[in-house]
Amino acid sequence: MLVSRKRLKITETFFQEEMTLELELKAGLKTTLLEALNANKVSINQSCGGNGTCGTCRVEIVSGINAVEQSSSYEQEQSIELQLRACQRLACQTEFSSSTEDLHIKIVNEAI
Repeated sequence: MLVSRKRLKITETFFQEEMTLELELKAGLKTTLLEALNANKVSINQSCGGNGTCGTCRVEIVSGINAVEQSSSYEQEQSIELQLRACQRLACQTEFSSSTEDLHIKIVNEAI
């Protein structure tokens, strides 16, 4: 099975820390940003368990928007309901694309 490699730079807004992960994503298998963060033991809020209903796993895409798929219609509806900013996505709904572009995100830790 083909493996895609991506570099994921993460900025955590509460402690102002940065880290970079090297991810290996298997071609043909959909992986969400939340799954990748959890697999690499990166702490992120997720009250609903990744179902896309609570809005606590918000991330801000700093750069590399082509590294992720476009928002689904469900995520777009949730973004309106949760009043997410244009650059924010739900990590549980954000799937990696087949692009080799690197991704830089900020984990948004603020009250909803």
